[in-house]
Amino acid sequence: MTRKIAFTMIAALLLTVAGCRTTPLVNPSPINASNLTPAQTRTAIFDGLMGRGWIVDSEKGNSMVASINVRGKHEARIAIDYANEQVAINYIDSHNLKYNKGWGGKETIHSNYANWIKLLKQDIQMEIQKLKR
Repeated sequence: MTRKIAFTMIAALLLTVAGCRTTPLVNPSPINASNLTPAQTRTAIFDGLMGRGWIVDSEKGNSMVASINVRGKHEARIAIDYANEQVAINYIDSHNLKYNKGWGGKETIHSNYANWIKLLKQDIQMEIQKLKR
């Protein structure tokens, strides 16, 4: 009986640990790009994307779609809109990043994606600050 309880507890722990690699999918707050022209903002975005290995797939007006492919296994696509002196980064889709839309519309994704976006946002902010000097 104690083996059965121990096995059940270990199985529950393993399932909990396996699920820890995902995090809620939250699009970051907009980046302030005040006092920059749209062309300067575009340059800052491009420099931030390229520095992190993202590729710009398409552009239209003040919007672009960018993607990243990590080790040929993990892919993500984002939309970047830059208007009204702000830069917004929004999730589009992904492959092999454990994306899930659960009950009530709650979205989760692999924690690596969240880290990639956090670092990308920081890099774009840094590029914007360089251009403001």
